[in-house]
Parts: sequence; structure tokens; C-alpha cells
Amino acid sequence: MAMKLGIIAEPTAEGVRWAAEKGLGYVEYCYNVGKDVAELEKAVPELKAAYAQYGVQLGALGRWGAFKVDDDGNLIESELENTYRLIDVAAELGAPVFNTGVNYVKNLPYLTNIEKAREFLVKAVAYGKQQGVKIATVNCDWDNFVRTPKEWELIHGVI
Repeated sequence: MAMKLGIIAEPTAEGVRWAAEKGLGYVEYCYNVGKDVAELEKAVPELKAAYAQYGVQLGALGRWGAFKVDDDGNLIESELENTYRLIDVAAELGAPVFNTGVNYVKNLPYLTNIEKAREFLVKAVAYGKQQGVKIATVNCDWDNFVRTPKEWELIHGVI
């Protein structure tokens, strides 16, 4: 089996074509904070057609920079819903992985932040499992603290 490489691209037919012209077999989408999930949902048919035309697959879909926990320690329901919707898109487009992180709330104790990250990620993992999509935490620090071996052990070790 030959190894296939990929690249982060725009979630458009042009982005898929661009990756194919580089001889790459995969694209990854970073659908970060500030982007309307409904726009990506609308693009699904166009993206499916481009994958078929160019022989490219979606390797992962991710979202960075979006707060999952508010200053009072509550999960932000709208962002949890965005996560579910993006997992649905990943599943529909055949991506095996959804990448995410969880923000650190400075006015809350460290262990409360750990608990809140677990709470969010348990929900995301359970939903992803139903859709056939694995959840990965990214090691980027953009509004994410689940990125070091200490947090991985305390959070991933429970999930």
C-alpha cells in the first residue's frame, strides 16, 4: 500500500483540485471560529463531486479557536452543537477524524478546567462514535489547553 499525503486546503472544489494538482490524495479542512457551519454544510454536494472528480479524500476536519467553556464553567451549547454538526459533515464526507480542543478558563481552578474539558470531549467522542468519526485533540495552543502530556493523561486517560 502506497502512502498518501495531504494538505490543508479551502473547503471548495478549487481546494480539492489544487491538492490533486500537487499529487496529493488528501485534504484537511480547518473550519475555525468565525466560520458559519451552515456554509460548509451547503458545500457538501460540491465537495463530494470534487472528491470523485479528482480522486482526493478528506483526511480530517477540525475547528480551532472556538471557546467550548464559558467564564462560569458552563459548556457553550452553541459550540457543542457546531461540533456535532461538523462531525456530521466529516462523516458525510468520509473523514475518519475530527480535530478539536478545549479552551482554558483563567478564573476557574485547573482541576475544574480538566473536568470541563472531559465533559466536552466525552460528549464529542460519544457523538463521533455514533457517526463513525474519531475525535482528536490538537496540540495547537489557539484557545486550547489539551496539548501536553499532563493534560492528555488527565483527560484522555479518563475518556
